[in-house]
Amino acid sequence: MKIIYLVLGIISFLIGIVSIFLPILPTVPLYLLATFFLAKSSKKLHDKIVNSNMYQKHMKDYFDRSGITLKKKRKIVFMIIGIIICLNIYGKIIIFVDLLLHIFIFFKRIPTKEE
Repeated sequence: MKIIYLVLGIISFLIGIVSIFLPILPTVPLYLLATFFLAKSSKKLHDKIVNSNMYQKHMKDYFDRSGITLKKKRKIVFMIIGIIICLNIYGKIIIFVDLLLHIFIFFKRIPTKEE
């Protein structure tokens, strides 16, 4: 099973690289999927991901369920700028719905901790 996770992780990562140049493919979800599969493929890769600076800075508090600081919550919610920049009406609607979901999840479901 670990080999399957490793292969799926590598494939997701490679498609993620291709998606940088093809705007029809979503880059970030593919990289998140690759991270998930690679972390599942071996304990060593899992520990490397969990101990990385990116994980410690942005994800650790969320996954530890200790809460997110109000400053981080505000940064995430400031996606409203995307609504102003986006020219496509469907894009604006999608960004707006996503923003509402973020506001609900971050301010109602995830505890706020002191900075």
